Amino acid sequence: MRKYLTVLLWLFILLFPGTMPAVENITGIEAEFTQTRQLKDLDMSVSFRGFMRCEPGKRLKWAVREPVAAVTLIEADKLTHFDLQSRTTAVVDAGKIPLLKLMNRNLNGWMTGDEKILAENFTVSRPDARTLQLTPHDSVSRAMMSAVQITFGEHAREVKQIRITEKSGEITEISFSAVKFNPRWSEADWKLDLK
Repeated sequence: MRKYLTVLLWLFILLFPGTMPAVENITGIEAEFTQTRQLKDLDMSVSFRGFMRCEPGKRLKWAVREPVAAVTLIEADKLTHFDLQSRTTAVVDAGKIPLLKLMNRNLNGWMTGDEKILAENFTVSRPDARTLQLTPHDSVSRAMMSAVQITFGEHAREVKQIRITEKSGEITEISFSAVKFNPRWSEADWKLDLK
């Protein structure tokens, strides 16, 4: 579960899919995802499918529909994970996870793909017009990952895939589709369920 939560935290930090409206006009992002984790020691991969909702600077709901059903809600002060099969909930205080503090400090810049803000914690390079390469330079990030690669679509901020390479050599790739900006949500949309 620790690696799953680590990947979710990095997604929250780095996620900014789709063709972006002006930064000041973004109140929310919703998208479908396929997340594939390549397990180095087992020489196999595991894929998850689901959806995410994000209110920049406030909260992220990462809901996995298959092959297991689980929902993680990340807020400024805590992370809540609910396993729908076992009906168990785990809550982690933000003070116990340095990445949550890092995420909260930089979320708005990361959500917009602002290279100036990304440069606060990463060395940023562009190998080509559709790729952004991030190499962590702060100690918290370096301890967990060696690189993040973001692949863009036709538009400058249309993220198609995020590839996270961990220090262990394991790789997580997240592909996005059906991206919606500024959808209308109610508080019920933030419950720990698959709706």
